[in-house]
This record gives sequence, structure tokens and C-alpha cells, in this order.
Amino acid sequence: HLNNESCDYAAFDRSNTQIMRNIRTIIYEHFKSIGYEVYPEVKVLDHHYTHLLFNMEDGDMVAVEIGTQRISANRMDNLTDEYRKKNIAVKWIVIADAEISVREDQTYFLKRYLLNESLNKDLIVVSWDAAKISQHKVDSSKYEYNGRNIESDNYPNTYTEVASLNDLTFDGNELSLAGFTSRYEAWLHKKRKAFCKKITQLEEESRQQMEAIKQQEQ
Repeated sequence: HLNNESCDYAAFDRSNTQIMRNIRTIIYEHFKSIGYEVYPEVKVLDHHYTHLLFNMEDGDMVAVEIGTQRISANRMDNLTDEYRKKNIAVKWIVIADAEISVREDQTYFLKRYLLNESLNKDLIVVSWDAAKISQHKVDSSKYEYNGRNIESDNYPNTYTEVASLNDLTFDGNELSLAGFTSRYEAWLHKKRKAFCKKITQLEEESRQQMEAIKQQEQ
């Protein structure tokens, strides 16, 4: 079996770099140590080995796939469809620089897909040495005033947190940094308050300009 280059595992093993195998092992040991029922390299799909498979407390199964910018759109769509047929949720972790901010319009396919198409509209990135992990979530709301997009350096479109791998957990059946959702919601609340304040300021400026024009016309 080990010498059969046509077998599924041989193909799987060739597609996994040493870095990917190291990261998979570190993530496996992390979740195992905190009590999750997790298994590495499980064959639940035809011709594919799942990086990590979780049996959750509610009876659901969650597959965790680890990917890089090399994965194709077709490959990702095919895997997602195959997991869906098996009624298994699939979560992706991207190997990249975890401390770089993510912009949806300036990143490669896998990151764009997760930010826009994943159930939680978020992205989890692990660094090449697995020392850092980051979570990114897009705020898809529109912030416009009189047809003009209102942008803020303090509140970009994507919220980001960077932590250590020890902070990676599940929020329900969603991979997440511990407490990320509540902190994202608090950030979103502040962002919306800042937007409303900006609109009030713009309306006051518009009112003052109108007053100035009226006075000039008198």
C-alpha cells in the first residue's frame, strides 16, 4: 500500500507539505488537549482524506480543511459539495501571514471565498509556524450619505483580531477565536454610532452652508 502511487493516500500525501502536516498536528493536539473528539486524516469522502474531523457534542460532524493560495476554485467547490452531500459542515483554515490585515478586494480566491461565501462570512488564518492565528470578518453593511460612501480609518470594512493558537475554539459549530463574536458585535456597535455621528456632522455642515448661501442672497 505504501508504495502504490495511485492510491488515494499517496495523492493526499503529495498535496500536503511538511508545513501543512506540522500545522495539522499542532491544531489536532490543541483541540485534543481541551477535550474535543477529533481525528486526523480521516477518509469520509471518496478519494480524499479530511485533515481533521470533529465529532461535536450535538452529534454533528465538522471537517476542518487546511489550505493555501494554491487551492483552485473548482477543488474547493467540489469538496464543499461532497461534504454537503454527507451532511458534514466544512471549515477552512488558511496558511498565510496571520498578522497582515485582509481586504476583500486585495486577496486571493480562498480568502475572498471565505469572507463572502462561508456560513459565518469570516476567515481564519494561521501563520506558517502556527505561532499566530487571526480571524477576520467582513461588515457587509453600506455606509452611505447622499450617494457618497463614508469610509473611516478607525473602522475598516473588515474586523481583525490576532491571537495565539491556544485561543482557537468552537463557537457552537463554528471555528472561532474565543470571545470573537461578542467583540465583533461591540466593534460593530461603535462603528455604527460613529457613522451616525458623522452623518449628524455632515447634515449640520450642509445646514450651515445653506444658511450662508441664503445670507449672501439677501
